[in-house]
Amino acid sequence: MSCVGNQPQANGKLVLSGFGSGLTYQYSLGASFNESASLSGAPQPIPADGVLVSNLVNPSTAQSYTVRVYARSGCYRDVTVLLLPTVCGCPAEVCVPYVITQTKRPLRIGDPRIK
Repeated sequence: MSCVGNQPQANGKLVLSGFGSGLTYQYSLGASFNESASLSGAPQPIPADGVLVSNLVNPSTAQSYTVRVYARSGCYRDVTVLLLPTVCGCPAEVCVPYVITQTKRPLRIGDPRIK
C-alpha cells in the first residue's frame, strides 16, 4: 500500500510469480479458500504480470487472503497471504519534536557577573 499524506490508498495487491502458463486462479478472504465466496469470480487465467488484484483497501488489522491456483488437470494448490495494515505519517513516539532548553551553563566572556 502507498500513502498520500496521512491517507493510505486502496492499492494493495495480490501478485503470483513462478507459475507456468495455462493455469487459472481464484482468491477469497480468510485463512482458507472459500469457493462459494470467491472475490475473483469463476477461475480466471493468471495474468502475464501475475497481478491478481491491485485495489485492496488498507485493513485496520492484518487480513488473510487465500489464493487457489488450478492446474489444467483440475488439481489445485492453496496459498494464504497476510495483508498488513499500512500506517501513514509518522507515529507520535517517533515524530513528536523534542525541545531541549539549556537551564545552566558556565559563565562566558561578556556575561554580566553576579555579585
